[in-house]
Amino acid sequence: MRSTVTASAAAAAVRRTLPPCSPWKAASSSSLAVGANSRRPQPQALSAQHPQQQQRSIFGGLFGSKKKQDPFEVASRGGASGGKGKKQPILSQDNLFHPLSKSPIPAIRQRGERVRALAACPVSMNKHGVRRPVQFECPDCGWPTHYSEAEWREDPDHAQYVPRLREANEDEHDLRSGRDMTEFKFPGQQGFEEVINMSNWDIYFYTRNHESLESERSVRHVTKVLTFPCTLAGVLHENSPYTRRNQRLTHEGLRSLIALRQTLHPTLGDKPSLDVVRIFLVGARAESTLPPHVWDQLTYMFPGVALHIFMVGPEAVVPEGAAAGTVETYTGHPSIYKSNTSSGEAGASGSASAASTGVGSSVSMHRSKLRKSNYGFPSRTLVVSPGLTITTIRATYEDVHAQFEPFDPYTDVFFAFSPGFGFPSQVAVRELEESRRRDRQDEVDRKEARRVYFAGAESGAELGDKSGSAATAAASGISQRPFVAADPSVQPEGGDIPSAEPPEAFPESENELGSPTPFTALTTAPIVQAQREWARALGHILSTKCALISTGFSPADVERDVLAFENVEGVRGEFEWLITPGENVFASRQWVIADFDPRVAVKANWGLWAVRGKRYDIEGPKSARYADAV
Repeated sequence: MRSTVTASAAAAAVRRTLPPCSPWKAASSSSLAVGANSRRPQPQALSAQHPQQQQRSIFGGLFGSKKKQDPFEVASRGGASGGKGKKQPILSQDNLFHPLSKSPIPAIRQRGERVRALAACPVSMNKHGVRRPVQFECPDCGWPTHYSEAEWREDPDHAQYVPRLREANEDEHDLRSGRDMTEFKFPGQQGFEEVINMSNWDIYFYTRNHESLESERSVRHVTKVLTFPCTLAGVLHENSPYTRRNQRLTHEGLRSLIALRQTLHPTLGDKPSLDVVRIFLVGARAESTLPPHVWDQLTYMFPGVALHIFMVGPEAVVPEGAAAGTVETYTGHPSIYKSNTSSGEAGASGSASAASTGVGSSVSMHRSKLRKSNYGFPSRTLVVSPGLTITTIRATYEDVHAQFEPFDPYTDVFFAFSPGFGFPSQVAVRELEESRRRDRQDEVDRKEARRVYFAGAESGAELGDKSGSAATAAASGISQRPFVAADPSVQPEGGDIPSAEPPEAFPESENELGSPTPFTALTTAPIVQAQREWARALGHILSTKCALISTGFSPADVERDVLAFENVEGVRGEFEWLITPGENVFASRQWVIADFDPRVAVKANWGLWAVRGKRYDIEGPKSARYADAV
């Protein structure tokens, strides 16, 4: 189960909190398209809103008898006090708890309807063996949890789920409350002598100069959005929390990460590297819905290095109608998304910014533009900033693997956020159902052919007996028996004809015990996704000898994925551990509730582990630089 809905809601909240381009112009909550020329104040509009009441004399100008009012300060005070141009929040901070069916937010009411349509009452299933939809909303948490109040009172285990359900209820309402989400105003460029510490969330916020997070709810919102880039940076950064001392990093993992960190952290004074660090997010889903400026935080953690993120997956989100070569207007980053009308200014500022960052690649020349993506599948390439380019491809990784060759362990790394290696293969289930259908149809065809065959033989024997039996018998003087087809249900003494057909491979209605067939979508799938959907992709990834970092949303999910990964034919014994399975330091702190069962609550990227394809020295190194490093 993935948290695409909640991640999209958090991303929408991030977009609503982006700062307006001009302090004199009120920001619209629905439009973020602002031209670069709108950053200049309009004197006419400013003088009309704040007319001058008196003329300043020469003595006032010399001695400063009266403090001059700053137009920035007047505009901000007027917007705060007057309330004009500033949208009032829908919900206050002391009014965030609402039952889902009575929520003032339409999206939350729709989610409540979805839960009532999918979830089943646990008491009715366990006690009565009947599947009943959840219709009663718990007054303590606001979620539909039981069929009626009677089942709600009978449930002895419901109390342990109430705290997380109520917390998720308030978080969902707070994200859509319409308040000024100051926690989503992320810091910009890191100071020259300020080092980022990736030990945990709190130290990261402090060393990264984040705005003060006053409540745990704000921390949950921020970690929900930043868990994807920070999980990535937590592994690759030189101040990573995964070390040999805490036994999370293995010896082979240290060798692989040293090669990557040598590129990501160039020595001060060295020439800018022309190599672009490629980060492949295979099986991308929720991470492809994040705003670009969230991923742009990586450029502040790895300054002076060009990053190219490839989000590849059949469920990756590619905006429809995104024509290559167009420009998107966006105010999430001060140096990106300029308007077409100011292409000259954008080009000049782009060159200056590229020179300041020291990124010596062609990425710096085309920032804030959509570049052509010729991968043979729906795709989009967006240059976010001089140091970051994001390419989204809606396809399976094995279909585009050959287009990314060759690979270099110094510059290439793979990430899989909650890939679901251990979940039952949906493709295998569909193939098994199709095989059953074909077997049943073949049996029907065989019975029909057998019936037609024996019916034709009997009719032919009767006609032959009537027409020629008498004449033949009179001529030869021998009485001949008419031709009669053998009964297939009777075993003759000679044993020339099989007595019975082979038994059915799959029972049609009842099994050996006479009960209905127990096969379901889960029990009939002996194949997991690592063996079917991910088989070819894993083979390609391990063959590159580059690191593969995977996450899971719960301890059970991590264990399930690791066991499935270790037992895949062709993968077993062909990989080396880089980071042992365990808890992710930069996991999301926000609960994600499953629509099919409100009792199931997970946290995005809870666990983390990493592997790499095994290297055989007899074959020779794939890269000379990699061989020198290891």
